[in-house]
Amino acid sequence: AAVQQNGLALGYASNKLQKDKDVALAAVQQNGLALEHAAHRLQEDKDVVLAAVQQNGFALRHSSIILKEDRDVVLAAVSQNGLILQTALFILQEDKDIVLAAVKQNGLALHLTQKIFREDGDVVLAAVQQNGFALQYASRILRENGKVVLVAVQQNGLALQYASRTLRENKEVVLAAVEQNGIALKYASRTLGEDRDVVFAAVKQNGVALKHASLLFREDRDIVLTTLQNNGLELRLIPDELQNDREIVLAAVQQNGLALGYASNKLQKDKDVALAAVQQNGLALEHAAHRLQEDKDVVLAAVQQNGFALRHSSIILKEDRDVVLAAVSQNGLILQTALFILQEDKDIVLAAVKQNGLALHLTQKIFREDGDVVLAAVQQNGFALQYASRILRENGKVVLVAVQQNGLALQYASRTLRENKEVVLAAVEQNGIALKYASRTLGEDRDVVFAAVKQNGVALKHASLLFREDRDIVLTTLQNNGLELRLIPDELQNDREIVLAAVQQNG
Repeated sequence: AAVQQNGLALGYASNKLQKDKDVALAAVQQNGLALEHAAHRLQEDKDVVLAAVQQNGFALRHSSIILKEDRDVVLAAVSQNGLILQTALFILQEDKDIVLAAVKQNGLALHLTQKIFREDGDVVLAAVQQNGFALQYASRILRENGKVVLVAVQQNGLALQYASRTLRENKEVVLAAVEQNGIALKYASRTLGEDRDVVFAAVKQNGVALKHASLLFREDRDIVLTTLQNNGLELRLIPDELQNDREIVLAAVQQNGLALGYASNKLQKDKDVALAAVQQNGLALEHAAHRLQEDKDVVLAAVQQNGFALRHSSIILKEDRDVVLAAVSQNGLILQTALFILQEDKDIVLAAVKQNGLALHLTQKIFREDGDVVLAAVQQNGFALQYASRILRENGKVVLVAVQQNGLALQYASRTLRENKEVVLAAVEQNGIALKYASRTLGEDRDVVFAAVKQNGVALKHASLLFREDRDIVLTTLQNNGLELRLIPDELQNDREIVLAAVQQNG
């Protein structure tokens, strides 16, 4: 049972079971690397090793020397992970079918091949189809081959940097590259960096590409608009005249509100522009003109998008109940920014803790003693229980809600409630590790321990040692976490059913 849950659990099985072929097979089928823990004779067994490398090619490292020479085994290994090609014996590294299988699985395996394959069109084409960056390992002649390079840049435009100079001057190749990744414009020839078709395609794919184009294009209105529709922050690159163009700036802030910081002073005072910016990113309020930070419409839009925008509003609006309520409803932690008088408003406090229960720690003492507020907080985040008053941490209803939301909140409950079976059961059913915080008596209660290990096998280490000999508890633990086989007595580590359960979960 253990190896069916975690194959690596094979490392904790008895020597006898590490020699058992069925157990080893179950382990490597779950995790090929469990082959390392199998008996030596099983590392020479083709069935076991094939199963291991089919699950994880790197398991080839743990096979016998004889099987590192076996074509079927190596082919299966590189088909699962091409980079294991380096572990195969030299003679198999000369086998084109094996090399092809490796680069089809991972194009970068090309750098592990011999020179003859880096000059082989079939192999290199297969490699760049899988990963364009494999082009860097191709021979110089193939990096001058239009078909190979075109395939590479269609897979990853940035592979253009590894193409020959001639092909970086080829418009078809460069267009394909920038259409896949606009940043590839950086590697185009100077001539094509001044070609409008190429630049337009690049900024359409990624606005950041504008910085790699000729400076002339920063004044080209269509190119600039296309850039900003893709990446509004590139507004910082364009001339002052266009930073004062309402259509241009609107396009920028609609894509990224923070672009408002690069708009002209005139447009930072424009209410429609500011509204568009804060609706996209509330924090753009910081860049709006001062009079707009006093405008309730603008500030409301900002805090509804991001409650932290309240920090950038005027003092007057930090006193406005509608604004503060909207802000804490979006982000409860902004409660600390509201003026003191509003921090005494129960509706506002409730809105804050419903959005983020941990906002309870920002509230005044009176609210940490308020059942409605604390209940709302722990319903949202059980850990909020730590900020509740002592009396409410002794309240069964509050604590039950908290541990149902997060079992680990049990640590903040009163000692009495950590001795309450209903509460502790609810906690461990939500998170088995909560057993750590149960009373000693309940750590010895079979119902509680069973529920805990069923939810998380790691909980076994927090239970009474007696349960490590309880077969049903152990089986349930290992079906959840096979590696816990390490905790149980030698007698059970030699139990075939137990070990099978473990390795099938983690080889």
